[in-house]
Order: sequence, then structure tokens, then C-alpha cells
Amino acid sequence: MRSSRASVKQRSQRGFTLLEIMVVILIMGVMITFASLSIGSRANEDKLENEARRAEAIFKLASEEAEAKGVEIGLRFTEGGYRLLTLDSSRQWRDYETNGPLRRRMFQAPFGLNLRVEDRPVVLPPELTPEQERELAETAELKSQRENDAQDLTPQVLLLSSGEITPFTLQMTAPGLTASYSVEADALGRIKLVRAALRT
Repeated sequence: MRSSRASVKQRSQRGFTLLEIMVVILIMGVMITFASLSIGSRANEDKLENEARRAEAIFKLASEEAEAKGVEIGLRFTEGGYRLLTLDSSRQWRDYETNGPLRRRMFQAPFGLNLRVEDRPVVLPPELTPEQERELAETAELKSQRENDAQDLTPQVLLLSSGEITPFTLQMTAPGLTASYSVEADALGRIKLVRAALRT
């Protein structure tokens, strides 16, 4: 009788084995990994949505400004962002604003842009920083076509003082997300934001 009580007491005080503890730690690690991946993906989608909403608001503001001031504003898209341009006194395209809401905008990785103008895909030139632009402008060497495209400030889209807009769709994506956002504009000057589920 005494020996059976002692063996029951020993088993109840035994605790967990190393193998049991390792299994629990492994399960917790897997759960934390899935949770962090889910949170990271959601954070990127929130950032993408914010950038898309900002772009929609900026394009609407620029269109209204073009009408109100009677100026033509161009949109120049690159692989890493967009800028708003206007013609200067020498009929050259220049940044509309260097500060303020209509200034140049750049996206951080991993966001990407795809542009369609009048329902045709447009190959976007690379994004150059202002320093890189100055260096290219000062270089007398023969430049590659890619460098010339990057340096060219001809807009792909026009926001006219009459309220008309070159029809375009700017799609914003990021790897690993289940949705993309597009800013769409028609010839009558209507600009809207569209969220679309991506095929997996």
C-alpha cells in the first residue's frame, strides 16, 4: 500500500519532460510566425491604401487647380512615384510645386506602379533623385536610353484647364497582398479610387 502511494506521489511530482516543453515551444513559435505574417501583410495593405487615397486626393486637387488657375498640369509617372508638372515661360515642363501638397511623390519599396494611358500600357521610366537628375544634366557623356527616359520630363497625362483629363489608370500593388488599388480618371475629369482583389 505504501509503495503504491509513493509511486503515485512520484508521478504527480515528476513535471514535464524536455520533449514536451520543446513541442509546446515549437507550436508557440509557429503561431507567433503566422500572427506576425498576418500583421505585416495587413500593415502593408494599409500603407498601400493610404498611398492610393493620397494619390486620388492629389490628382483631384491638381485637376481643380488647373481649372481654377487656367493652367495645364502634367502628371509624370516613374517606377517609384509621380510628379506634377507645368510649363514655364520657356515652354519647358518643370515641377508645379517643390513644397506643398502638389510636390513630387516617391514610393518606398515594396510598392509598385503600373500605368495605362488611354487603355494602353505605359513602360515607366526609372525614378531619379534630384541629385541624380543634376548629375545626369551635367554629364556630357552619351547616355543610355533608360537614363534619357528618366531625365525626360514630358508628362504621360494632362490635366487641362477645361476640366478634361487624359484617361488613365494607375494601379498600385505590393508583393504578398491580396488586393491592389487603382486610381482611374476618364476624359470628363472624373477621378475615382478602385480596390480590386488579386487572383492567387
